[in-house]
Amino acid sequence: MRNRPRRSFPWDRDWLVVVLLAYRGVNRSYALREELVAANSSSACAMLSSVGIWQARRVASWFLIGATATLLELALLRLLYEIVNLPLPVATAVAAEVLIVIKFVVADRWVFGHPWPAVDRLARYHGASAGAFIVYWLIVNGLGLLLGLPYVAAFLIGTAASFTWSLMSNFLWVWAS
Repeated sequence: MRNRPRRSFPWDRDWLVVVLLAYRGVNRSYALREELVAANSSSACAMLSSVGIWQARRVASWFLIGATATLLELALLRLLYEIVNLPLPVATAVAAEVLIVIKFVVADRWVFGHPWPAVDRLARYHGASAGAFIVYWLIVNGLGLLLGLPYVAAFLIGTAASFTWSLMSNFLWVWAS
């Protein structure tokens, strides 16, 4: 009689590792990764790498949404300011708010997989967006007006800082598991 591979049951070590991954949260548990290496659990290690790929996909999707929204916001701002003739402060506020809501709805569903937007996540997202705007505004104006850096360079630095703020606040606060 041939030796058939042993069937995997829920109480096997690898299944337990899956439960631990779900319970502890893969992104926050360096110690769990060390436990997996020590246990030499091949399927669990494969699961960790697939979770890493999934997380990288989420970040890439989030970045794509942000880049697309930047272009859409610029087009909306131009429409509101040049064609509708709204004052620039009003046009920028309206364009920013419209895109904040659109980015939230798309990211909430597409990047983070929630079937319906929730008011608490939207409120946290608005807080994170306000923080990103403040970071951007202070850096652009501080570097441009106070230090005399050309506004394009200040804009690039401010946008990078704002992006970093948004990335951290979105993944660690708004949609933290």
